[in-house]
Amino acid sequence: MNLSEGKDWFFQKMKSSGTVLFDQAVLSGTNFLTGILLARFLGIEIYGLFALLWMVVLFGLSFSQAFITKPMLSLGPQIEAKDRNNYFSALHAVQLLFSLLSFMIAVIGFVLFITIFGFEMPSKSLIFIIPLILVLFLIYDFYRKYFFVLGQLKWPIIIDVLFAIFQISGLLFLYLLNAFSLENVFMLIAFVYFILNLLGFSKISAPNFAKKGLVRIVNQHHEYAKWLIGTALLQWLCGNFFIIAGGGILGTAAVGAVRIAQNVIGLTHVIFLAMENIVPVYAAKHFKSGGIKSLYRFLKKLSIQSGSIILIILISISVFARFIIKFLYGVEFVSFSYVLVGFCIIYLLVFIGHPLRFALRTLQMTKPIFIGYTWGAVFSLVSAYTMLNNWGMMGLLGGMFITQLITQLVYTFSLLKIKRSYENNPLGTR
Repeated sequence: MNLSEGKDWFFQKMKSSGTVLFDQAVLSGTNFLTGILLARFLGIEIYGLFALLWMVVLFGLSFSQAFITKPMLSLGPQIEAKDRNNYFSALHAVQLLFSLLSFMIAVIGFVLFITIFGFEMPSKSLIFIIPLILVLFLIYDFYRKYFFVLGQLKWPIIIDVLFAIFQISGLLFLYLLNAFSLENVFMLIAFVYFILNLLGFSKISAPNFAKKGLVRIVNQHHEYAKWLIGTALLQWLCGNFFIIAGGGILGTAAVGAVRIAQNVIGLTHVIFLAMENIVPVYAAKHFKSGGIKSLYRFLKKLSIQSGSIILIILISISVFARFIIKFLYGVEFVSFSYVLVGFCIIYLLVFIGHPLRFALRTLQMTKPIFIGYTWGAVFSLVSAYTMLNNWGMMGLLGGMFITQLITQLVYTFSLLKIKRSYENNPLGTR
């Protein structure tokens, strides 16, 4: 890799990595269409309930990514070629065991929640279907990231194109059969991920459950992710507590409105997900060959180039918010267009957080990420009830904005402190 890329590095890399961009476009486009179909066919309240239940999957995913896939993206490229097969085989086994454990915890969690709080599930079968989806989704996410780390880009594309075909056609089929219910939607999603995982399993290193390898991988990833693991819970609280509290205080329709806005903003995830799959590898290589100065120059260049794309998209969405909502979801949803504008503002901070976290993860200084989310979670827990009761949906949006602002400020001050530490110590001691 040439470490002196031109000023348009990000655009060049996205262009030369057209397969990566295409894959992210397929995935984001499928999720986008899925959100539209669910909102239209389920109605905003049931769609809001779907979103609340889907947070169980996102909660489990945050832990899986913290302990398995994020360390893999940064550590995988640095492992010697002769050791890679052993590393990925053992990691594959760890992922399968972690997914099984997640299933058991999710089922127990649902039973306890229903027993203690008296929550009524629309269907008792969802107590098992949603944990099953959690297992399948974690494995699916691992397979995709595995292929990216090894540069086998055709397989994520194949898997995600099949995902698009199966899921969208399946949802339309349910509608035509007049069987579009919450339970059937979740069953369809589980079936789709099961088929995709069979394909992924056949194309990667077979899992190695040897105790020695498992212990080595667990220790290695724990050392890297010891702060990220704790951060997963805090990150989830930062990003979702206001939404969950909003569902309880404002009703599931409020959650549905938030998900409608997030679905439209999700178009930017084409860039965010491409960054997640491309940047950590190149950031690690820059740091290895040029130190912290090379890493910072690389991430600064990335921020300017990718940020220009994000800014144009968010401004365009804000200007045409009412038209977008009416066109995609129907006239009855136009009253929620201000929620979409609010999320455009929030996502400016979401973008800023990406290069900051890339820097911290590459430096293996993940404690500031933990601290940032801690302060954000504390703010969410302390202020959500007051803000939601006093200002309703505006309180929800304002609360989400402030939690993002808190975390980004912590990252920024931490990186400035780390930079000064490197400058004062020529040997680069952290």
